[in-house]
Amino acid sequence: MDTRRRGRTLVPDGFPDAVRRRLEALDRLRELWAERRRHGISSADPAAVRDGVRRRIEELRALAGRPPLPPERLRAEEDALVALAEDSRAGVRLNADYFDTLARAVPDFSPPLPAPERVGALLAEAAAVETHPLVRAAHLFLTCADALNGAPAPPPPDAAGPRHGRDAAAPLPAGAVGHGVNGAVPHGAGGAASKAAETPGGTPGGAAGAASGVLTLPGVGDIPVSTAAAAPAADDPAAPPAVRSPGPGAAEAPPGPPAPRRGDGPPAHLRPLPWTVASLSLMRSDLPPPAIDRRAAPPAAAAAPGSPAEGTAGRPRDPLERLAAMVLLLADLETAALRAELSRPARLPGALRPDSSCLGRAVHRRVVNHLRLRCDSLRMVLRELDPAARTSVGSSTEPPADPTAGPGTGPGAENTAASPGGAAAEAPGVPPLAERRAAAARRALFTPGPNEWRASVDVDLADGALRLVVFVQEVGDPASGVLAVTADGWLTSDEGAVDVLDLGCADCVTLVPADAADDRWPEVEAFTDDVLARAVGHLTRAARY
Repeated sequence: MDTRRRGRTLVPDGFPDAVRRRLEALDRLRELWAERRRHGISSADPAAVRDGVRRRIEELRALAGRPPLPPERLRAEEDALVALAEDSRAGVRLNADYFDTLARAVPDFSPPLPAPERVGALLAEAAAVETHPLVRAAHLFLTCADALNGAPAPPPPDAAGPRHGRDAAAPLPAGAVGHGVNGAVPHGAGGAASKAAETPGGTPGGAAGAASGVLTLPGVGDIPVSTAAAAPAADDPAAPPAVRSPGPGAAEAPPGPPAPRRGDGPPAHLRPLPWTVASLSLMRSDLPPPAIDRRAAPPAAAAAPGSPAEGTAGRPRDPLERLAAMVLLLADLETAALRAELSRPARLPGALRPDSSCLGRAVHRRVVNHLRLRCDSLRMVLRELDPAARTSVGSSTEPPADPTAGPGTGPGAENTAASPGGAAAEAPGVPPLAERRAAAARRALFTPGPNEWRASVDVDLADGALRLVVFVQEVGDPASGVLAVTADGWLTSDEGAVDVLDLGCADCVTLVPADAADDRWPEVEAFTDDVLARAVGHLTRAARY
């Protein structure tokens, strides 16, 4: 990272307009969530917390190209990360000792990337930057990924360093054990093959039970973690066993095999440690940990000097450009996490139940009109492929038009006011509308509320049929006042029916009651254009002309 962008210079005003607008939208959503928490939102459900941890583990493994974990190893990794998440809210000082221990404790993919010696001080410095919480988390993520990738550590910042009171902490006790779970290897292992110290009974670290261990974090104390996953991972039978992380003054660990090359395994920005430290930073700012979407990769880490990746075409060279891209991604993922939080039941006074129906109707009208304009042009293109092509735009708030109406471009032409989902029943293999509505909300990580507005595009060609629905849905039941613009698209052909969008949790536009339809329309318009283009692209590729 360019040190000129560190410290207090990392303020939102220094970012492009798109980044500032996204941060402002996230702040409005966060304020609404905070209001619900103050007035009756239910406490965190342990099962829901564990489900969120499990989903982040699975999504990150998919993003990194790793196979799924066996159930017992997935459970072991869940236990470790749930414990770390709970202790992150205990007011622990985020100093160099803490991050050094965390780097050894967080499970890595195999082969592991050894963390550099100064990683704790480097991360503590990045965690102390005074700026927007999301900018700080993005900066911390990139700092960690760059360090794992072997990029040179920058000198101390010129504008701000760690806050007073964060430099002192209890030293890491000699013999603290950081067990890798899920068959992965702690970041600090460096490929060493020495086993953890065992008692005569074979219990790691002297803890009771063959499948239990203790990880000691400075200022936190002992965290019980499972060591049953210290066996090789399912995707890497040759993974080395967990190692004993020496504390200050402890004897040096026996040498093991050479450390893996930086090019082996997933790249640094897809490793667990950068995501963990970014989540930790956000939780310390009273935000939920961000979701992870296997379809949305963060910016690549900076290349190490002399590595083949240095100077690779397409790698962003401007540090601010990389940071802005990471902020935008984290904003989408954090928004998804807040949608999940707002879906939890809450008992709010009537005065605190914002009504978003006016905003929902306004956005829905714009979506319908926009799709009609787009389909006017699309219709001419499709008829070049198939003169019998038929296109219709539907709205959930308008009665069906006369299906016998002739060709044209007016509102009643070609059944443009058809009820959304009505034609879908004629396309074999397309799920019912209720299932599509639920699936769209599930992908975007929220519970749909009682009200929704729909706009649909139905395209019929000789070789296939497209059924696209854009939803404007209330978030939460009872409704939280937040709206989510989602979509669902299916293509049917001789080969069957397929989901042509494959959307993730980041593919959604979230609105709050304080938003104005005019202000947020550019985002909704871009989302609508994107899903329409992707769906029609699949249709034209499937057509045999």
